[in-house]
Amino acid sequence: MANLFKVTAKGKWIASVHAVKPTGFVTAQFSDGANLAPDRDAIRDALPHYWRKAFDRAQLSRYSHRDGGPFDNEVFYTLYSANNRHLVTVYCEPYQFNGGAQ
Repeated sequence: MANLFKVTAKGKWIASVHAVKPTGFVTAQFSDGANLAPDRDAIRDALPHYWRKAFDRAQLSRYSHRDGGPFDNEVFYTLYSANNRHLVTVYCEPYQFNGGAQ
C-alpha cells in the first residue's frame, strides 16, 4: 500500500504525490499510523508556472482544530503574490492506494 496525497487547488485536482518523511513539524496522519508530509518538489512540478515562485515562499500548514471535521487531516500551502495578495490555497489530502488489490 502506498501513502499518497491528493493535491487540489480551486476545487480542481492537480496531482497525486508521494508522501515523504517530514522535514518540519507539520504532518498528516495516515490510517496506518504514519505521520508523513507531501513531496514538495513533486507538488511544485505539478503547479502551473505562474504559481511556482509563490509556492517557493509558502510553508506547509495544518488546520488547528481537531473536531473530526472533513479537513482535520489535510495539510495545505497558502500562496501569496510578491505584493502579499492571496493567490490560491493548495490542499493536500492524504490517502492510501492499494494498487487495485482486493
